[in-house]
Amino acid sequence: MKIGIISVNNAHNFGTTMQAYALKQYLDDQGHEAQIINYRLPSIEKSYWILRRNKPKKQIRPMAGYAAKYLWMIVKRPFALARRRRYENFFAEYFNLTEPFKSVKELRNAKLDFDLIIAGSDQIWNDAIIGNLDPAFFCDFGGPETIRASYAASLGNDTVPEDQHLAFQRFLNGLDFISVRESGAQKSLQALTDKPVDLVLDPTLLVERDVFDRICEPSPYQKDYIYVHVHHHTAKGPELVEAARKLSQQTGLPVVHNIIGAEFENTLGHACGAGPKETLALLAGAKYVITQSFHATVFSIIYGKNFLTLEREKYSERLRNLLEILGLQEHFVRLGEELPDISSLSVDHEDVQKRLKEYRKQSVAFMDKVLHGEKAPRIPNWFQSHDAFTCYGCSACKDICPVGAITMEEDQEGFVQPRIDDAICIHCKKCETNCIYQKKRLETGFDSKAYIAFNLEEENRVNSSSGGMFFALCQPILQKNGFVVGVKYDENFTVTYDIADSVEGCRAFCYSKYVEPQHNDIYRKTKNALETGRPVLFTGAPCKIAGLKNYLGRDYPNLYLVDIICECSSSPMAFRAYLDSKEKQYGGKIAEIRFRDKRKGWRNRATSIQMDNGKSEITKQRWNIYYHCFVSGYMAKRSCYQCEFCGDNGVADLTIGDFWGLKNFRKDMKDDEKGVSAVKVGTQKGLHLLDSIRDNLFLEEVRVCDIYDNNHSWPTAINKVRGKILKEIREDPEHVQKIMKQYNPRYNKPKNK
Repeated sequence: MKIGIISVNNAHNFGTTMQAYALKQYLDDQGHEAQIINYRLPSIEKSYWILRRNKPKKQIRPMAGYAAKYLWMIVKRPFALARRRRYENFFAEYFNLTEPFKSVKELRNAKLDFDLIIAGSDQIWNDAIIGNLDPAFFCDFGGPETIRASYAASLGNDTVPEDQHLAFQRFLNGLDFISVRESGAQKSLQALTDKPVDLVLDPTLLVERDVFDRICEPSPYQKDYIYVHVHHHTAKGPELVEAARKLSQQTGLPVVHNIIGAEFENTLGHACGAGPKETLALLAGAKYVITQSFHATVFSIIYGKNFLTLEREKYSERLRNLLEILGLQEHFVRLGEELPDISSLSVDHEDVQKRLKEYRKQSVAFMDKVLHGEKAPRIPNWFQSHDAFTCYGCSACKDICPVGAITMEEDQEGFVQPRIDDAICIHCKKCETNCIYQKKRLETGFDSKAYIAFNLEEENRVNSSSGGMFFALCQPILQKNGFVVGVKYDENFTVTYDIADSVEGCRAFCYSKYVEPQHNDIYRKTKNALETGRPVLFTGAPCKIAGLKNYLGRDYPNLYLVDIICECSSSPMAFRAYLDSKEKQYGGKIAEIRFRDKRKGWRNRATSIQMDNGKSEITKQRWNIYYHCFVSGYMAKRSCYQCEFCGDNGVADLTIGDFWGLKNFRKDMKDDEKGVSAVKVGTQKGLHLLDSIRDNLFLEEVRVCDIYDNNHSWPTAINKVRGKILKEIREDPEHVQKIMKQYNPRYNKPKNK
């Protein structure tokens, strides 16, 4: 089996490195082909920089300064360079690394062909260290048939913070097998998923000692010593230093340590420049070990050393768990406790190994389950699970119910879900069989085509969000007295689906609306229009179109379906609160709102609001507080976080959106500020419609994958604050701008006119 392991593999940290090495060796020894996925997470990479370098405006002087600092480093702190070199050499020699990746997007685009991806171990689910809950550490990449598992993942806390519950529910849904390292995390996560959450050993304890003997070299010191190990290369560990001094005085033994700047009366050597192999040798050769590190404690146990482990203010639960399991709790020194006489502490190594062997069984059993198991079944649809992640809110079930037993009711966030009246329901199951969740993409037998495109009619191109393709597609429909379905603002600026049969009616459908639209009985209206025999163009989100197809139940030759490359649908509740706050701010009613205002260009697009009293505001789109929350995934519908229609997975005749990454294909158009569209043709009917307007378009064919390289091809990543921000807006809608602003570091005060 080809297995990829994703961990914090670029951290120059002893424990992080050894757990990755141990897991890989375990899999290799089982006869599998294991690789460490070379995920060079920038936030981790930055924390291990030897020198920090600002982005210079002019290169020569800053580079000269950097060179001077580097020379100073060589002279004054050569151990830092040695340490980095040793870790990087170890990675290259023992990790069988893939090519490097810096983001989950790069991992997804790489289309890695692993049979199994394992996330773990160490604190990959600790957002305080990683910087966020990274989808990569929940194996949210790879192929559809890839099995995904976590092994000994750690939160760094006893429990999942309440505001992260929703994010963890989403990410755990994507894992086939789940295991964690701490008992507190196991209980907390089990409450968030129906899948079993196993408690397993750290990978360094999953394998036998001989795995480490393969790389363990003799200690450079031939006499007895105390090895003092701090958990991080920049940590000072004052409590550890003081305890080590006392221990040295008690035993009369010299000290070897890895604490930068620490001084001891009886120092035998420094290990600040030690790499993984050098640190292992110092631990294996020590008489006593004193540490605050989990993995230094582990290797003290593996190599039968007498040790003391000092409590840290954070992340000590895993240490307490381990030592209690192995009957070594007396070696754990809590904060404020007196240091025991280490020579009076004994380690019954035979008993420890016996306990460890017994405890290892359940970890091995979990790995066997992962290595020989199958993918877990997907969550059942909403009618079986009542899980909001499985409901797209398309309303097909409501409209198809023959007795009207289903209503669509708003939840607290403004999204709709079905409610079934059991007194009316006849249990025909039409709602369930026509649910679009987990329905496979329809095979049309048509080889999809893709194009760079824009409308040659200048006015229609400029008055659109991208290249004016929507209006170009409307024209042949309207010329035949047909109907067009789209999304518009009503008189109260509620976003809703509607149907039009005129140019003026279609203009209301132009421009992006970053919110979930109201259904407005659009499926019945569309069916009635189709029954007239006139052509109908239905434009909308991919899930809405899938719902329409299931509702109609058959193909209509006069129906043309066009879906939009969709980021996600945001909360109507949050949108209404935002609009109300703007009206209060400017003392008037909103007359117009555009989230994709191109007056300053397609790439320099802005968000503009015009009030009926003449006041207005315009901000760069990326600084608009509502847009930032939208694009960051703070307010999306839950099903958007595991959307099945992303990328080349729609069910429409045509797909339209922005052509991002245009400069990679047409350098002569890279400065085009009028807007350029991406068009994908999914059916013969769609190609026929496009051919009918070809004379009015600029079209250049590209590969289908080209339009998704810089576009939305995976579900929106759920952000850890998603549940928190919507709850705050719901409870305090008057202060919605303040709430949104605190989650937007780039907020720019708008210019009032």
